[in-house]
Amino acid sequence: MNSVLPARKPVPVVPAFPARRPATPAAAPRPWIGETLKLWLIVAVCFLLGLIVIAQYSETVSLYYEISCCQDRLAELEEEYRQMELEAAGLAALNRIETVAREELGMREPDLSQVRVLTAHQGD
Repeated sequence: MNSVLPARKPVPVVPAFPARRPATPAAAPRPWIGETLKLWLIVAVCFLLGLIVIAQYSETVSLYYEISCCQDRLAELEEEYRQMELEAAGLAALNRIETVAREELGMREPDLSQVRVLTAHQGD
């Protein structure tokens, strides 16, 4: 018996879980992430350097102001010193001393009878 069996159609197999997809580009390494990170690091470093420069400039301005105030104070003290020197010179003047002695202290010049001249002898 040579009987030929009719051909059957294959039954499609339906899997219980969907097949895994091949790896997507999202799972692949992203070279631009490293470049972006480097760019952000460069921006952060530049920002920090800018802050340092601003802080140094601020300190320089502050010190310049302090120096200026000290120079002004020094000029004032030098002027006060000059005035005191003039006042001291005026107070030490001989005619002023004589005036104060005569008027305020009631002193007068001695008579010739009140003056004695002393001499010192050298020992032989």
